[in-house]
Amino acid sequence: MNSTPPEVNDSSVSANRYLVLVGGLLVFIVALLAVLWVQERSRRITAEVEIKRLQLQAARKDAFQTLMHNKLGGLRIDPVRREDLPPEKSNFSGKPATTPATKPGAIP
Repeated sequence: MNSTPPEVNDSSVSANRYLVLVGGLLVFIVALLAVLWVQERSRRITAEVEIKRLQLQAARKDAFQTLMHNKLGGLRIDPVRREDLPPEKSNFSGKPATTPATKPGAIP
């Protein structure tokens, strides 16, 4: 009996290698897509939670402003603008300077 191995067809070996390579790449792509999907899902959930938090904060701000408007009886308080403050002479880092008055009672 002759114990020589049967001839292996080169085309079947290369076809098997090709299938293994393509299969491995497909598994890699599916795994990568799964990771990306999980990351994007996490980001979406985080963004939705942040939006809800900001909406609640805006609602609280509106409620506070309404309450203050009711408490003040419709009195409107204008913000203090830097240009409206009277100038005063001061000493800034050893040099004379003109700055807006910041002492209590300086606002007319």
